[in-house]
Amino acid sequence: MNKYQFIVKDMTCEGCAGRIRDALKRVTGVENVDINVNTHLVTVKGIAEEESLKKAIINTGYTPTVFRGKKSFLGRLFQ
Repeated sequence: MNKYQFIVKDMTCEGCAGRIRDALKRVTGVENVDINVNTHLVTVKGIAEEESLKKAIINTGYTPTVFRGKKSFLGRLFQ
């Protein structure tokens, strides 16, 4: 299972999050969607393709930026 994360700065409320969540759940291969409105972070787990997820967010009217996150020291060693 893959994990994808996006920063969606123009997501400002739970209504925005709900629209994004609904769109992402319709993408084939999505197993779980977690959204934190305060940090603007959208986390998706499943076997969907990253580009399909981005398009789903864009089609709802929002602007996603792929978030790679910070890797720990060990994470950088074994990448």
